[in-house]
Amino acid sequence: MPTITLTEFFDFISATGMKRLEKVRKLKNRDGYAPQEDYYKRFREGVQSLHRTREDKAQFFRQLVAGVHPNKRLNYKRMADGYKRFLGQNEVAWSRSHKRTWEHRELTVKLVPVWFLTIGGSKHIIKPHLSKTSLSRAKDKVALILFLMRHCAPPPGASTVVGMLDVGNSKLYRDGPTDPNVELVLRTEADSFLGLYNAVV
Repeated sequence: MPTITLTEFFDFISATGMKRLEKVRKLKNRDGYAPQEDYYKRFREGVQSLHRTREDKAQFFRQLVAGVHPNKRLNYKRMADGYKRFLGQNEVAWSRSHKRTWEHRELTVKLVPVWFLTIGGSKHIIKPHLSKTSLSRAKDKVALILFLMRHCAPPPGASTVVGMLDVGNSKLYRDGPTDPNVELVLRTEADSFLGLYNAVV
């Protein structure tokens, strides 16, 4: 039974044609999670550390960017600058995390990585989007992920908001009124993943 992360599922539904096939083949034949190959690991953990220790934001991100491989620095600076802008526009605090999954037939999607934040006094579960690719042209895909997070893995407390943060562009997409066909499309995408997963070697 395949188990993938929320990011991997989003990458799959965002791809088309042969790119979908290659993503599924890579996931099926991987040996397991390799932290040293996780490009964004240090940034995600850095954000968590920042909120828990309440360090000075500017100094923290300068040190974070300076500490990564030179090939990553430009992209890490893009993310750091975007997240600093987001923090400057919002009152944000770290909240207690909860492990959650969504299942469709044999497929399990782990809701990681997500950030549990309090923004402006309201609890949020946020899926960080760290890629250079803007979410402004993928709003239909974002809607599927937000539906999954809200309706298929409901957060504790009816007042909790789910959202997807385009970190580099400091843009938070929150869930709202949902088209009744979104769940059908979501499960169709999951079926497509399983069909390819069972077919490739």
